[in-house]
Order: sequence, then C-alpha cells, then structure tokens
Amino acid sequence: MRKIPLLIVGLLGAGVLYAQEANLTSPVTRGSEAKYKIRSFVVVNPPGGSASAAIDVSIQDASNNEIRITSFSIPDSTHAGATVPGLITAMMTVRATETGADSRKMQFRVLGYYADQGYFPAATLTP
Repeated sequence: MRKIPLLIVGLLGAGVLYAQEANLTSPVTRGSEAKYKIRSFVVVNPPGGSASAAIDVSIQDASNNEIRITSFSIPDSTHAGATVPGLITAMMTVRATETGADSRKMQFRVLGYYADQGYFPAATLTP
C-alpha cells in the first residue's frame, strides 16, 4: 500500500526533472531597449527582519513593446546608497516636472529614486 503513493510522488517529481523546451524555427528579433516602466512595486516590513523593497520593471522598445522584465531590490550590495528609508522619503517628496494622477507621480518618484541610485543606465525621466 505504501509503494503506490511513493510511486505517484516519484512520477510527479520526475516531470520537473525532464522539462520540455520549444526550439524556435527562426530567431526572434527585438527592437532596441528604449524605456523602463514600472510593472510592480512592493515594500515589505516583516515583524522579524528589516524592511526591503522590490521593483519589477518592464523594459520596452520605442513602440511600447515589452522586450523583457527585470527586477531590482533594496537593499542591494551593489547599490549601497539605496535604502528603504531613502526610498520612502523619495516617495513623499515632489520631483520637478511630475504631472498626472497620484499613481503616475508615485511611479515617477520611484523610478527617479532607482535612477538616482544608479540602478539604470543613463536615462532621462519622463513625467
């Protein structure tokens, strides 16, 4: 009786080990990366640890086609100046030229903070 559940678990686990892939018949070409847009943004303050922040950024071409998604986080050893308190201060501080609804302004401030901390290559923020 015990052998059957173990066999089922073994067969289900084997699927993970032998994942399939799909080979493209011709390479996909993409446009050049032209802009970053926020996909998601999260600040976490767990009861037993220190606060952290994560941003998922959609990297798009000039026609707003998504090329890929990348994630950035605070704290991050390669960007020692970036801190969660600094991010929160940036979120509450008006940036020059920001316009639009509150959510748009917040995205502008968050992108601006990450750009100021060197997470992005040279970029011009567009409000």
